[in-house]
Amino acid sequence: MNEKIDFKREFELRKENNLDELRTAYLDTYEDRFDSFTFLLKNLDNAFSYRPENLKQLDWEREQNIGWYHNGNAYGMTICVDENENRLSALKEHLEYLKDFDISFINLMPVLKHSLMVNKKGALPEFVSVDLTYASMKDVHEFCLECHKAGISVCLDNIGDYCKPDYLDKLFANPVLFNKLVYDMLMLANIGVDIFKINCRPYKWNDLGLDFSYTDQKIHIVRMLRIILDIVCPGCILLCNGEYDEGSAFSYYGSMGKQECQLINNISNKDFLLETIESKRVLKLRNMIDSLTMISRNTVFLNYIQDPWQEDWKNLAVLCGIDKANDRIELELATDFDMMLQGYLMMIPGVPFMYLGDELGQTEGKSMDWSKTKLRFNTESYQYKLYNNLMHLKRIRAVYDVFSRDARCYTYDTFDPSVLGIVRTMGDKRIIALFNFSPVQKTAWLIEPGPYTDIISNDYIRDQSIHIKPYGMMWLYNQRPEVLEEY
Repeated sequence: MNEKIDFKREFELRKENNLDELRTAYLDTYEDRFDSFTFLLKNLDNAFSYRPENLKQLDWEREQNIGWYHNGNAYGMTICVDENENRLSALKEHLEYLKDFDISFINLMPVLKHSLMVNKKGALPEFVSVDLTYASMKDVHEFCLECHKAGISVCLDNIGDYCKPDYLDKLFANPVLFNKLVYDMLMLANIGVDIFKINCRPYKWNDLGLDFSYTDQKIHIVRMLRIILDIVCPGCILLCNGEYDEGSAFSYYGSMGKQECQLINNISNKDFLLETIESKRVLKLRNMIDSLTMISRNTVFLNYIQDPWQEDWKNLAVLCGIDKANDRIELELATDFDMMLQGYLMMIPGVPFMYLGDELGQTEGKSMDWSKTKLRFNTESYQYKLYNNLMHLKRIRAVYDVFSRDARCYTYDTFDPSVLGIVRTMGDKRIIALFNFSPVQKTAWLIEPGPYTDIISNDYIRDQSIHIKPYGMMWLYNQRPEVLEEY
């Protein structure tokens, strides 16, 4: 029988290891407010004491598996809740479906309100306020509990995203308000939230108007939040937005040695991908991917195609033309396009994030139409083709070493402006993935001679000139194909 873990001792060791950095950051930021810092430490002690034993156990397990959130087959899904069939309390009934699709993360939106809540005059604002239209705090707790049983982590959107970033600088200049934000975040952590997504862009914050250096970088509010989570609940992580400027590397948080956020939301992937779809030219997208690979492997990106907060948001299936298809030929082309884009997300560095319903080619609305899930069993439907082909790609990612987090990834010149090439290597194993962004057949040229196996179709290929169907993709493997196990 395993020796019982002393969680209290583990907590004290984490606090001891991080306390100096937290103290320096806090007192520099808040001009020697020792009283507020002492109160913060009491909050941390209380939060740990109230943390349930099962979550303390999860913290310990995740500490033993550094990078647990970006294993090779990690896959995320954003779920848009509503006031009807997709209320949070109702979504629990569909967790088996998500487990069958092997989801690693769920990003729930919009569960938290967008505005600061003050319940009575003179009270501190509620940074974490659940929108009762969609859920209660009890619903969030019960949903997180059921997700953990299914091996799924939960992310909540909009932490601290309640006002303009300029105003946040002034807001968090008050240590009492910062302490309240910490209190609210730790409360959510203690009911089971694993990932906290901060939508505003903290790397553009002006450090509260202060001008000083600390461990070779400026102080950021988010860095203190990261330290606090590392102390109290190291199984919880931060997700923040990152942005790529053409011609330069990604903007991200902290130094290479001390990053503020474990996960970076790659909002630029959407922009460059949509531009590539429009222009049918992959050069800018290729440059963006190369920028990803230049950054430390400690940086993990979440990659997605659609942004549901935008007013012009549309389903991926609509973007690909599934809703406009007039016959089986047009429908097959649109479905291939959809598959190609989802396959692209699985190939680039980071964690692919799709929206619930994209796996079925849903064409209407942000919320899931659960009646459509049964179509994945109808062999005559495009939903069957899309769902099962995605499951096939997910099995490949789970089995092949080249998708591990230690694999190298870089772009590849296909000698065609419409065909994107991406290489993943692990030792002597290599996949060259080809993505045709054109509605006509294209030919890509490989420098290395074959043979290769397209592990999507199992076709054996010897030629160095590769014909790719319209909106098609190929994953060319240079070894004997692995045996794929059924989920």
